[in-house]
Amino acid sequence: MASYRRNSLRRSQVSANPINSYIPPEEDNDEITIDLGEVWRALKKHIALLTLLTVIGGLVGGLGTKFLIKPTYASSASIFLTPMVSDAGYVDVNSMNSNEKLVNNVMTLIVQNNILSQVARETGVGSVEELKKEISVTNTPNTTMVTLNVVTEDAKLS
Repeated sequence: MASYRRNSLRRSQVSANPINSYIPPEEDNDEITIDLGEVWRALKKHIALLTLLTVIGGLVGGLGTKFLIKPTYASSASIFLTPMVSDAGYVDVNSMNSNEKLVNNVMTLIVQNNILSQVARETGVGSVEELKKEISVTNTPNTTMVTLNVVTEDAKLS
């Protein structure tokens, strides 16, 4: 009887306030159980379709990769500008400072036309401009190390 009164009071309050006119249903605390045998039977029933779709998906992915995506090959080389070492085995500080300043000069020289034209001739690349697109020259900050990276579609050329 108490719950009936609670509901009737609640309904009267709701009708008096039209903004809160929705009363959510009381939640059911029952647990939902999944029958694994039923799931297994459903999988067995559709196993041929699942296998067929898996094979078709694998073939489409493999053929798409083979024919639509061009392979690229990358190669990297590093040049380290070594400082002068004296006969006593000490590193010359002036040599280290000059090498740090030479790094930018070396990077510029590597991508100039006179060097790249010789590389293009020896490798068989069509033009220097094409070679410039494939080569990147970088320097690790505060070091005397220059890194050359080449990315092409030909493994031997890289």
